[in-house]
Amino acid sequence: MNLRPVVACTAALCGVCVVYLAFVRTSPSVAEEARAEYRREQQDLMEQGKREFAKVAVQPVAELSSREQVTTMLVPLVQAAGELQAPTGAGPHSDLISRVGDFLHQRFVNPSAEEYRAWRAREGYQEIPIVEMFGQVLPPGAYTYYTGKPQPDAAGTTLAGVFAELWAASMSRPGAKLVGLAKDQRGQVVRFGELNKLNPNRREPAGGLIPAEVWVGKRNMSLPSWYRMPMSIDDHIKKHGRVVYAEVGIIAEFDGNVRYPMVFTYFWDEDGKAWRLAYLNFYNTDQVKGFVY
Repeated sequence: MNLRPVVACTAALCGVCVVYLAFVRTSPSVAEEARAEYRREQQDLMEQGKREFAKVAVQPVAELSSREQVTTMLVPLVQAAGELQAPTGAGPHSDLISRVGDFLHQRFVNPSAEEYRAWRAREGYQEIPIVEMFGQVLPPGAYTYYTGKPQPDAAGTTLAGVFAELWAASMSRPGAKLVGLAKDQRGQVVRFGELNKLNPNRREPAGGLIPAEVWVGKRNMSLPSWYRMPMSIDDHIKKHGRVVYAEVGIIAEFDGNVRYPMVFTYFWDEDGKAWRLAYLNFYNTDQVKGFVY
């Protein structure tokens, strides 16, 4: 008796999906053409991205030696943030840019995995246990992909050892070493937004001088983090009714002369009064080699 309303509701909510499945069954050749068209659009946007990202002025990471130098490089981001109206209750723009500068310095200028981990701890982040990283967070085969060795048993190793090993391996793997960061207005963007129970989805970064669709493309990758924020996004929304976020995009250059957008998602922690790094995503590329963070 209750089945018909549920089916009707499901069809109403997922109408596009239902129609698509039916269409695939009755006309596979048309469905394959649709997928081929999507792949063509995906490739076209990546080609546009290569052309646009090549125009961006880049600061070689090898020439950066201090946090102050990294922060100075982010002046276009400061200007972009200053032109935007963040949601009421958001933290200072200056604090957001400072946090981005800290991360870029600690992860890409600082050569020490131990120093990076100590900085993360000082910032209030919690390391995810190695058993959980191996069992739930890291994609299958990720350890072997970076190191060329079988993944060790979680019970017989330490997070510090594995993190340091993956840190070193990701820095030496072709295509995984970050060598440059955008230093002009074309290659730095920011967008603010708010999440709540009725609006749980983030918006993509704004386009700025590069069209938004080229920044985002139709292909992206999210890197698994080894750290948790002091309070999860869901818990923050339950406690405060909402959470303010910022999407910060920077064109990054990796060895091999490969460039693509690196986008950081920060959330404003109302209890800790600080911007917290939640996600790191790469957009509009199929060249991501990845790294630990």
